[in-house]
Amino acid sequence: MKIIDRIFPFLRRHLSVIGSYAYGLPFEGIGCKRFGEAIFINIVEILTDLANDVEWKNNGTNAMRFAEFKRFYEDEAMRVLWRTYRYGFAVVALSDATLRLLDPDEWTEHGTADRKRVIVSKRKDEQVYIVKSATFENVGRSDFDILRPFIDFLDNTLNASNTATERMGAMVVASPETAGAAPTPAVLNEKDKKDMEEEISKEYGLLNRQRQVMLLPRSMRFDTINLTSIDTRLNERVRVAVLAICDRVKVPANQVAIIDANSSKSLSNGSELREGDFSKYQSFERLLNRTFVKMASDIELNVDYTIYNKPERNTKQQTTEP
Repeated sequence: MKIIDRIFPFLRRHLSVIGSYAYGLPFEGIGCKRFGEAIFINIVEILTDLANDVEWKNNGTNAMRFAEFKRFYEDEAMRVLWRTYRYGFAVVALSDATLRLLDPDEWTEHGTADRKRVIVSKRKDEQVYIVKSATFENVGRSDFDILRPFIDFLDNTLNASNTATERMGAMVVASPETAGAAPTPAVLNEKDKKDMEEEISKEYGLLNRQRQVMLLPRSMRFDTINLTSIDTRLNERVRVAVLAICDRVKVPANQVAIIDANSSKSLSNGSELREGDFSKYQSFERLLNRTFVKMASDIELNVDYTIYNKPERNTKQQTTEP
């Protein structure tokens, strides 16, 4: 037998385990869908998408360095901001003429005698600049790590609901009935039990090929367990976790579709939407100042910026004549 003929069956049997380690998923990654991380990404991108609305202005500093900074922002801003939320920091390489975002395999980390972390580029001609999130600077962890319990809670809640839906809201337990007046109950051996489970689930469990008539080799008693109770208060549980993520990321809850659509009102009124938009842009501006504005200052650039589409509050007070 050829070696390759022995490898392929092994790969097929262990595909789920191989996929889990290759992509950094948990051991049960193939069966457990990652709803929580999808929601976290959606909420973070509500802020990071606003990076496209920023226009930079040079206040008299090095024109070539400013042009490179602007190019780097336009090409990499969303990736840099995403990494600060996911990992707590992003590593940027600095050279005489270029700025570039480093992937994890392009830098190494060393510990110093006083237990500090030092990150260096693998290329000798580059220095590195670390863009850190406020959370990472304060507690040494990323926002994703802080929110991991709520993300796991969303995974558990929505996977349970998904499993109930896949099982059509019910589970059937079958046990063989005692034939006639037999003194001992009927017992299926392991092979008969497995064969019958596979036959029922394969030929009757899927709607697209269900049999309308099914014959069993013996009399069976069937008990149905209702799984719909799993979905009890599903919206409330999901809402709690999503609100916790919104609080951490500083995104107004009425900007998140899963919250606004499940509220008592079908749509927020105009003033709530305007206030949510204003708060969203405020959060983004604080994020921009902590990251790219600080980075520009650290590399000796004097810059200013304009955020397009930013809503303005009307501070004029209406007066009435006596």
